[in-house]
Formats: sequence, C-alpha cells, structure tokens
Amino acid sequence: MKTSTITDGIETTLRSLAPIDLADAPLYVVLQSENPPADRLLLDSWGNYHPKNDLVFRLWLESCGRWRGRGPLVVVNDLDIRDASPSDDAESNVIAIALHELAHALNTGFDLTERTAAEVALIELRASFAISRLNAAPTLPQNGLPWAGHDAHFIRVAAHLSHRAKLAGIAIELDQVIALNHYGLRSSGDEYFCALTGEFERFDDAPLSTLRHHQPPAAFVWRWRNDLADWCQQEPDDAKAMLAFHYMELFKRSL
Repeated sequence: MKTSTITDGIETTLRSLAPIDLADAPLYVVLQSENPPADRLLLDSWGNYHPKNDLVFRLWLESCGRWRGRGPLVVVNDLDIRDASPSDDAESNVIAIALHELAHALNTGFDLTERTAAEVALIELRASFAISRLNAAPTLPQNGLPWAGHDAHFIRVAAHLSHRAKLAGIAIELDQVIALNHYGLRSSGDEYFCALTGEFERFDDAPLSTLRHHQPPAAFVWRWRNDLADWCQQEPDDAKAMLAFHYMELFKRSL
C-alpha cells in the first residue's frame, strides 16, 4: 500500500516549508486514517513526534512500501481532528497539526543514526510499553509545567512555519498550530505571531533549527516572560512556581 494522495500532499507541503532543515532526509507523515498499528498511537492526542518515530513505525512503513531510510516521522490523528472541526476547517486543521509536529522535529532535532534489527525491535517494544502506559493514564510533563515541550523556542519555530505556509498560499493561523491556552499560556498565537513579524523575512531562506542561536525581537521575549510570570502568580504550588521562574531565567540567558 502506497501513501494516499492526502498523505503525499501533506508530506510535500511540509517539506516545502523546511527544505534546508530536511535536506535529503525522508519525511514521513502517518495519518490515523491509514490504519497504522494501534499500539503505536496515543489515544488522547491529535499528533505526536519523537526522534525515533520512524523506527517505531519502520516495519509498518516497509509493509506499505514506504520506507526510504531514516527521517523524521510525524503522526497525525486526522480522524479525531476532522470529527472536531467544522467541515470548512477540517483540512487546514489537519495540516496545522502536522505543522505542529514538524515544529517539534525542527526544534528538538531528528536522529538519522542507522540501527541494527535488534535495536529497532527493542525501540519498538519500549515505545509500545510507553504508549500503553500513557494511554492508560495521561500525565503532565515530568516537571509538572504545562508548557514543557511547547516553550518559547517551539512557539517561535511554529510561528515561522505558519508564516511560510501563508507565503505558500496555505491559510494556517498559529492558533491552529498550537492552542497556547492548553499549555497554560495566556497570550494567543496571533499575539506571539505579531511579536515576531519583524524577523520572519530575515529567516525565510535559513534553517529553522538555528533560530534558537539568534536573539528574537524584544516583544517576543517580553510576551513569553509575561506569560510565565502570569502563570506563576496563579500557581498554588510554590515548588512549581519557583521552577517556572528558573525556567524563565534560563530563557533570559538563551534568548
């Protein structure tokens, strides 16, 4: 079974938005409607990315004739997304979640190291166990901070992908790509997007994985710190609030 026309289209779209970052690496999009192995899917999630996702799905990809070597793989639960979306927004919301997962890949990096068959089997086994545990009892990130994994670096990459999508004629708003209120942040995606307006053009032809090495606009830094400060004021757990302040201090150095 080859990829569907929809999957081909999404893979082509994502690749066009980050051609330098992806270079010659294959890019895989796995839609839930394609019936991938059920024990590889997070039930309470619209999408997921992990640097070893391609190995977790390797046997299935090979059975479909899709395996082209190691490369980032994003999973998109298009069935639930379409069920939850107005018909006019369903297609763009599916693409938006694919962009969300691609932002994770570009922000955290992807692993192209070749693995032995025994290593792949172990990775699959561990992934199946971890996914089963998460499906049984979904949890917050390990440190208890709701935005962990969706911090300022991630938001910035996602905003650039949204900007590039718009340039390509794809109407995707940052609020579709990341629901910031779901991660405990008060500002909207549009507010973060506007805070970055001045830098988009400077990075249109640059790898997005290098964004964190460049100082963002002051308005973006202010919005991030303000959101964290606001969350800290409302957090009754003093230990979490102190961790969040430390998190904000880290960004003062890295941003």
